[in-house]
Amino acid sequence: MEKFINELQNILNERLTSVFMYGSKVKYTNEQLRSDVNIMVIIENLSGVDLRACSTAVKKWIKGGNPSPVFMDKTEWFHSADVYAMEYSDIKDTHRILYGEDLISGITVDKDNIRFQCEQETKNLLMRFRQFYLENADNPKRLKDSFIPLTKTCNAIFKAILRVKFTNVPDEKSDIIKKVGEITGLNTGTYEKLLCYKRKQCKMNNKEIIEFADEIVSSITILLNYANNM
Repeated sequence: MEKFINELQNILNERLTSVFMYGSKVKYTNEQLRSDVNIMVIIENLSGVDLRACSTAVKKWIKGGNPSPVFMDKTEWFHSADVYAMEYSDIKDTHRILYGEDLISGITVDKDNIRFQCEQETKNLLMRFRQFYLENADNPKRLKDSFIPLTKTCNAIFKAILRVKFTNVPDEKSDIIKKVGEITGLNTGTYEKLLCYKRKQCKMNNKEIIEFADEIVSSITILLNYANNM
């Protein structure tokens, strides 16, 4: 991580404004960090020339097993809290400044913007899954491959719902799921089954895959109806 940031410093000089971690790995110690680290890089007057200059360093960072870092212009960062309200809320709750200025503590995220994005993300999720189901209802193997990516989006939606209704979001995923179930009427067993399948602790036959796809459609519909009326 230090090597990556040093490379960015050498390329961008004083225009490298801030580098910070976000996501679950923030709670890890430096000794525990090995890979899968989410990083955002904020640059003064970010240009295409900068992206080209940083490309080699970024490729090495990705080769180490990390997601591609998010690059953003400094002005753009301050003007995007309304559009990316869910993401900014997550970052405000869980982040670690690695270099430069703290551009996070001064950001305010409006609950109305969180609610709007939450509805939009839930609606998009439902539309995408419905369409995929339409096209693959006769192919259980392909259908089950779509289950795992749902967990990340659902978790983001759960946290957004709790942020709109309350002030704080529980740290533990199990507590988040329980609280969402209590206020939305959602059968949390559906999400728990998704997690079980993602962790490769559960198996499904073809009949169970189809039945579970039906269950997912119903569950996302419940979430959408709740988000619509928040």
